[in-house]
Formats: sequence, structure tokens, C-alpha cells
Amino acid sequence: MFFASTILNPRDFTKESIDLAQYFLSIRRFFFAVLILMLLLFTIDGPLFRTEPVFNSARVTQVFVGMAVCGGLISDKRHVQTAVALTTLAILCALTVFRFFPS
Repeated sequence: MFFASTILNPRDFTKESIDLAQYFLSIRRFFFAVLILMLLLFTIDGPLFRTEPVFNSARVTQVFVGMAVCGGLISDKRHVQTAVALTTLAILCALTVFRFFPS
């Protein structure tokens, strides 16, 4: 997750201004590929280390986040990228609420 977040930071700070939207579009495929790999690792680590079953309630959210990430990987349209970010944020917030506040 740290690696995925470092990809989002431009490395060339010598320029006076950096167009972050254009920078993101230039690295978005690599960024989303890293996120897909991360989701796959999250899916296999629980069963691999025997800390969770292969099929559990978290898999549903992983499928939805995976679909959103694939949408971001495929499309370079700004409104699609915004929808991917908001959808992923909403799913992660809902998952956090349901996981830590079950009642």
C-alpha cells in the first residue's frame, strides 16, 4: 500500500508547477496494476496463512473494489477516474463501519 501511494507523488520537483491530473493519467495504468496485484495478494494471504476462510464476507467488497479498479485501469476519462475514487472510498468506509461497528 505504501508503494502504491508513492507512485502518486511526482518525483521531479524542479519544475515550477506540476499538473497533477496529467501526471496521474500518465502513471494510472501502472498504479491500477499495482492495486490489482495488491487486491490479489489480499485475497490469498488469509487462506494461505490460515487466518480466514477462502470465501468470506470481505470477498464481496474485494470484488466491487476490483471492478472499480479495473474500470480505472481501462478508462482515462476524468469522470470515470472520479467515480472510481468515490466508489472505492465509499466501499472502504462502509466496510470499516460494518467491520468495527457490527451492531
